[in-house]
Amino acid sequence: MAKASLGFGNGVSAGLALRIKRASLPLVFRFDVGGSRFSQTPTVLGGTTLLSDKAALTHAGATASLELPLVNHGAIRPYLVAGGGVYRFQANGPAGNNGTISNGVFTSTTDGALNAGGGVMFGRHFFVEARYITVGDFNSIPVVLGLVFR
Repeated sequence: MAKASLGFGNGVSAGLALRIKRASLPLVFRFDVGGSRFSQTPTVLGGTTLLSDKAALTHAGATASLELPLVNHGAIRPYLVAGGGVYRFQANGPAGNNGTISNGVFTSTTDGALNAGGGVMFGRHFFVEARYITVGDFNSIPVVLGLVFR
């Protein structure tokens, strides 16, 4: 599940992460690929709802991040994560009042991305995480419930 800006609200999100931990370093290197799908019924100047013209947005990308464990031992281990990467936005439909151009149309772009967040590992195989991802004028907050395969 992800929460998005530009009036898109909530959408589905999925991804995979590869974590590489070296015993000599406290940090974990991480490579994530993921994507989300959002839709909205925009409004135009004057408050008119465009019921027949839904806007849809799919964004997918990859980031390289560093993960900092705050606690290394125990059943509950919080951590912080931050990094950067590239995301592709595939968009269509009217932006209404939600775009950067009043009553414009969403366009597809590829942009650099930054992310930061935190999570908690429960035992060896389960985690919960939230990250703030910003790409151009679009922001999302995916909340992830995940499984770790070792």
